[in-house]
Amino acid sequence: MNDDATALAAALARPHRRIVLDVGCGDGRATARLARKEPETLAIGLDANLDMAARVRRRAGRDASRGGVPNLALVRASAEALPRELAGRADEVRVEYPWGSLLAGLLSEAGAPDVLAGLRAALRPGGRLWIVLNARATPDDAADRLRAGLEAAGFVGIQVGRTGVAPSTGWSKRLAAGRPLDVVLAEAQAPA
Repeated sequence: MNDDATALAAALARPHRRIVLDVGCGDGRATARLARKEPETLAIGLDANLDMAARVRRRAGRDASRGGVPNLALVRASAEALPRELAGRADEVRVEYPWGSLLAGLLSEAGAPDVLAGLRAALRPGGRLWIVLNARATPDDAADRLRAGLEAAGFVGIQVGRTGVAPSTGWSKRLAAGRPLDVVLAEAQAPA
């Protein structure tokens, strides 16, 4: 078992009220904020490259009396190959401002069912998926592609549209440059 799998198993073994997966967590700061804000929630940040999250990961591993975050786990994993320990465990999956292969997988006719089916498999029955895409970095038909992928992956209660939001993560604040950010927002549920 590698260090990430060991850390994930230990985090899942501790009691928690709910589990939130932050897929494509980048530097991990937004995931850590969620963990601090909701101490009864297990916040799991997943990213194929956790190099940017090294500082957050190191600090979170400290004793709670020294600023550690015991309900935070940052795990190296790709959306295409989520850890099997997560199957059917998450109450919520978030994908905020993805780029690279994760964005391509969400919007690709060939890849979306695989990526989105994996995200659905991580959700408990009735669990919620929330996706936010930077509309300026996506094709004009991104909302339609995302809706089709969600339907193909078996999600229900699908809502997809374009809107403006106040940036909430470091990455989204940089993208917005002080203005509301135009996004494609998708919400869906795993079948009950």
